[in-house]
Order: sequence, then structure tokens, then C-alpha cells
Amino acid sequence: MITSADLPRLRSLLGASTVLWAGEGNVSVEPGRWKALSGARTVDYNVVLHHGRSDVKALSRTLVEIAARGAPALVMVAGEALGDVQQLIEARWICVGSVPFMARVLDADQLTPSGALAPRAESATLSAHKLAGIELDGARALVDEAFGLGPKLALIALPDEAATRPGQAVWGAFDETGALLSCLGTVQVEDIIAIWSMATAACARHRGYGARALNLALADAASSGVQLSLLHSTSQGEPFYCALGYRVLERWQMWSRPRWVLGRS
Repeated sequence: MITSADLPRLRSLLGASTVLWAGEGNVSVEPGRWKALSGARTVDYNVVLHHGRSDVKALSRTLVEIAARGAPALVMVAGEALGDVQQLIEARWICVGSVPFMARVLDADQLTPSGALAPRAESATLSAHKLAGIELDGARALVDEAFGLGPKLALIALPDEAATRPGQAVWGAFDETGALLSCLGTVQVEDIIAIWSMATAACARHRGYGARALNLALADAASSGVQLSLLHSTSQGEPFYCALGYRVLERWQMWSRPRWVLGRS
């Protein structure tokens, strides 16, 4: 059972998993804060989470670091750090919503590649496996379609290295013709597996493809001793993850500069 005492460690583990898209040299995890600044020209891939109050000036330092990086960013705030958001207000940052931080305890007996979590009977005809080579291009096309990133940012979301770095993988689900219709990236950190960039083609949603790909990734992780899956979701994706056994641990506030986020769909 996950308790409030577990949250600081779990937040930090998700922060460490951002190496998938931020890159090895652009991630730091400290007590009460993690930082993942890829330098990409979008807030989606320059993210800092504050969740502790060990240093009351930590948020101010983060704003200086973001300015020095020279890229649009999001600052997410959770836990004890919620008491420090006045610093963001005074810097003329605005709250642009919240995201659910979610977890699912992995049970190897219930997670099977045969599709125990898939919601529809026709999913029995679907196939799924780890992706490599040219298949990654198809996965990035799905991510681009789902999130409107464009090819350059989709390459950041799922870099080629995600299929070869230790502890990382990209997974996909296919229809009977071999067309890739759903994908996700995974990163194992200690005893957790984090989920990133999950996307399903618009024409294939609600047909079990996403469930099959995610189920296979979780089954593979559980077979190697991983005990928990973590992610933060969009509001649109939250019901999907809840249906597959994830639960919301807490919600993280998101803050940014108005000029970086106004007009975003």
C-alpha cells in the first residue's frame, strides 16, 4: 500500500525517469526537487517539479536556472512546496492547470502478454512487442499525431537511444495487417517502471491497442521484479489509466509564463 510517506521517493523516481526525453546530462534529482531541461523550444520537455521545502529560495533559484537555459518551461508544484507558490506569482508566472500523479502496483500473476487488461474481445487478435529500428519512426508519428508535437519534438519524446539504453524501451501494438497503432516508452528506475509518450492512432482508440502495448510492457517489468508503475497523465488520458488499475496519488500544479502557454491547444 502506498502512503503519503512514500510520495517524496516516488516523485524523485519519476523525475529520474525523465532521462528518456531530457537526455543524460540534463536531469538532476535532489531532495524536494527534480529538474529535466532538454532545451527544446516547448514547455513539454523542460520541466521542474518542486515538492519539498528544505530551502525556501529553491523556487527562485529554479526560475534563474530556467532563464539561463533559455527555453520555455513548466514548474510543477506538489507536497510541501505548495506553500511557496507566492514566489511564482510574484515572478508573474501563472497556474495553467494540474496533472494527476498516478501509480499501479504490479501483480505478475495478473499481467500477461495475452492481454488480460485489454478491454475488448477483439484485442485477442492484436500483437505487441518492443520496437526498434524503423519501427521507432512509426511510434514517433503516433506521438506527433496524438500530441501535435511536430517531427522534431517527437524525436525528443522517443529518441533512438530509448530502444537501446539499459532500462529503457519503446513498445508498440499492431493490428492483423502489421500496422503500428499504439506505442509508449518505458524507463526502469530502481523498483519502478515509468511510462512516457503513450499514444494511439485516432482511428484505433477504444479498441484495446493501448491496453495491449501497456500490458506487455508492465508484464515484462513485473517478470524482472519491478513492483510499481508510475506516470503523470493528461486529463484526457486519466480515465484510460484508471480503467487499467492505476490510481491518482496526488495532483501536481503546473505553472508557466503566459507567453509560453497562451494559445496552446
